[in-house]
Amino acid sequence: STPCPCGDAGLTGNGCPNSVHAEGGHLGALGLAQVSNDSLVLDANHLPTSTALFFQGTDPENGGAGTVLGDGLLCVGGSLIRLRTKPISASGVSFPEPGDPSVSVRGLVPAAGATRNYQLWYRNAASWCTPATFNTTNAVRVLWVP
Repeated sequence: STPCPCGDAGLTGNGCPNSVHAEGGHLGALGLAQVSNDSLVLDANHLPTSTALFFQGTDPENGGAGTVLGDGLLCVGGSLIRLRTKPISASGVSFPEPGDPSVSVRGLVPAAGATRNYQLWYRNAASWCTPATFNTTNAVRVLWVP
């Protein structure tokens, strides 16, 4: 993959390090990725207290290698959809939460199923390695079934 812009790397499977967590932000997908019975939850941790944006893309970025973006890497490409902006609390954030639409509904996943990629963009306002004030987690690829 593309090296992190600060010359260091987070833990394997995580995003690039941030000003609070050297292991980098981590995004995981829990639950059932079934369009007709969606219980998928995108869950992120190792984040600074700030704001996060969950987003979905149809393809991996740069063939899966990612592209430098802020203090991290953009790993999701193709047609992008912003899913939800949420406040980060106690180093973590999840989507959906009670009252939110499901991931498949918000992401317009077709009833027949599809493969989608998910990532989290978050604000990291502390002075870090670049002038940017944001970072990203790792990406997660999800195969949706009908």
